[in-house]
Amino acid sequence: MLARSRVTESLLVLAATLTFMVTKPVLTHASNWTKLSPATSPSARSYPAMAYDPVSKKVVLFGGYGTGGFLNDTWTFNGETWTKVKTPVAPPVRYMSSMGFDKRSGKLVVFGGLYSTGLRRDTWLWDGATSTWTQIQMKPSPPAAAGPMLFSDPHSGGAMMFGGFNIFKTIPNLHDTWRWTGTTWKKLHPATSPYGRGWGVATLDPLRKNVVVTGGNGDT
Repeated sequence: MLARSRVTESLLVLAATLTFMVTKPVLTHASNWTKLSPATSPSARSYPAMAYDPVSKKVVLFGGYGTGGFLNDTWTFNGETWTKVKTPVAPPVRYMSSMGFDKRSGKLVVFGGLYSTGLRRDTWLWDGATSTWTQIQMKPSPPAAAGPMLFSDPHSGGAMMFGGFNIFKTIPNLHDTWRWTGTTWKKLHPATSPYGRGWGVATLDPLRKNVVVTGGNGDT
């Protein structure tokens, strides 16, 4: 019995050691930033919309504001280099829009943004399988907004949207929550809600199956 106990103890120590050896490099790697120098990159800009597309397995970037003004170009990043995508149609120029992935349709959803004479309230879908944009016509749509927060629902994977900012309103900060159905936005009425804000950060926590919202501009 004593010999068997010692063998069992040795096996447990060996298993713990192997686990540490396997997991340590991953933890070390995950805690560092690496500066990349791709041969091609998007031009310098502020407030583009960007999100990861699981269909194409690439990061997609759209629009923003650059030295030449408002932009509506589309770029993809495969982890090593950026590629500018020429599309038959594209959303109009804007910055301060937001983008999020909708698992049910397999497409990225873009809403809102600011341009030279006002705010956008249109909705566009990016299909990573065909590298194309499609506008979804709907009535009504969520209010025009800059800096809304789009994210994926932790349970269904559907696209959701919260908040935004309308600089032309007396009370500019929005606190509405919307669910994308695949064809339109449905307004939700949660019992509690974060303070209205634009340009905050909303990100999915898949481990705990919730979404964390923080920061943003809540008033003028």
